Amino acid sequence: MILRTISQIIEHYSKMEEKQEENYQQLAKNFPGKADQFKNFAQETNKHIERLKRAYRLGVTDAFEVGFISSSIDPEKHKVDELKPSSLNEALRKIIQNEEKIMLFLEIIKSSGELIPDLVNTCEYLIRVKKRRTEKIKKMMK
Repeated sequence: MILRTISQIIEHYSKMEEKQEENYQQLAKNFPGKADQFKNFAQETNKHIERLKRAYRLGVTDAFEVGFISSSIDPEKHKVDELKPSSLNEALRKIIQNEEKIMLFLEIIKSSGELIPDLVNTCEYLIRVKKRRTEKIKKMMK
């Protein structure tokens, strides 16, 4: 399925974040010494989904409900990878790669939602939050 509307793009973003949330939950189980931090990241991730959906719902009118984007997006090119870590550092590298994929997808949403100011602002905010999170994760690596 090719993504053509902003609502489809946001739905795909939600799935990416849900997968990342599962990855953080898995890390919390596999690495109990860092469980609190990973659980916190998982909770934040869930809030990110809701924040973006809320910005979209508040900015959309019935007339704009099916806002089409100028070029379609293949969701297969934008997926969050499942973790199969053999070590904490390997898991953290994969988590960082996933966060970077999500940030790139947020850039797509940002450029697609130009007619919805709150959507653009929310994407910019989430990208900043994810950059800070990525820096925290890098510090966890040995």
